[in-house]
Amino acid sequence: MTINFILNFPMMQHLRLNEYKVLAYRILLAYFFYFTARVLFYLFNAKLLKVHSISDFFELCYYGLAFDTTAILYVNLLFIVLTILPFKSNTSRGYQKFLFFTYFGMNLLAYATNFVDLIYYKFTYARTTTAIINVIEHEVNLTKLFLSFVVDFWYVFVLYFLCAWLWIYLYKKVKVKQVASVKICPILLFPF
Repeated sequence: MTINFILNFPMMQHLRLNEYKVLAYRILLAYFFYFTARVLFYLFNAKLLKVHSISDFFELCYYGLAFDTTAILYVNLLFIVLTILPFKSNTSRGYQKFLFFTYFGMNLLAYATNFVDLIYYKFTYARTTTAIINVIEHEVNLTKLFLSFVVDFWYVFVLYFLCAWLWIYLYKKVKVKQVASVKICPILLFPF
């Protein structure tokens, strides 16, 4: 049996390999942009961090990978589930647009916290957590504080929007191939 015969076998064509490859690509994009945020965090806060060599930096990145994996899985859980569920319309344009908004609605919000940390870390010596968010929640002049942050650190917003634009651009470069829906006899799925 050759590999072409196996890949062209009728059941193999319905394994949704293209959808899974695109899902893997999109999750890897999240890892890439979280790594980018980590590099930016280091560049903005190098004087406050004890990183003496490139190997120290990559060691921190290695340990940060565990945190990033947890964050990426939490943030993308709904997106992953909606992508792998066997709906007939998974490859339709409308469903893919829905997945796009689900993916970026969650990811860009979580990604923004990394950019707040670029500046905020200098004042608190801590990354943004729910405890810090609870403190901010009770701030009376939240609008004034936010506007002051935008004016004083406008370049962080520019960086964020540039990264977000690049992320969206790269996301759209790889698309799920649209396939005609296939009717599968239920007896073949559950032969008991």
